[in-house]
Amino acid sequence: MMVNLEEIKVLYEPLADEGDAHIMSRYMKNQFSFFGIKKKGSASVNRQLFKEFGLSEGYELNCLVQSHFQEDERKYHCWWYSLDDLSPNRAGFIVGQGNDGERARMIKWVHADNFWLQRAGLLHPLKFKEKSTELSPLSSREALKWLTARGADR
Repeated sequence: MMVNLEEIKVLYEPLADEGDAHIMSRYMKNQFSFFGIKKKGSASVNRQLFKEFGLSEGYELNCLVQSHFQEDERKYHCWWYSLDDLSPNRAGFIVGQGNDGERARMIKWVHADNFWLQRAGLLHPLKFKEKSTELSPLSSREALKWLTARGADR
């Protein structure tokens, strides 16, 4: 079963804080709306969603992402710190269970043209006891420097 936007809203909206939302919006020069949910709150929601629904892919993932970008609140968009939390904690955990299909997906992500897929693919093994050089062609420090430099152009 695939997660949908309405299920995500049910989990995010009760955590909204108007005061923090105003501060976050002002920090981003009032370009985006925010729920005012800090990283700790969104991380627990994200863990719950991935535990229940796993990783979407292909057409399902594309539909989910497109529906997120139709929303005003920035939290629905793929904000970098969400990715940096989800990659090692959720995707890394799933890949670490030994599923060859998921390992193959991470290899594809590392070599994808999309910056965010590359970032997720490089960051996912950070919590593994044994880091995989096959999946992360750069050391963690080199990968983060490379990603940060590329992210400055985004």
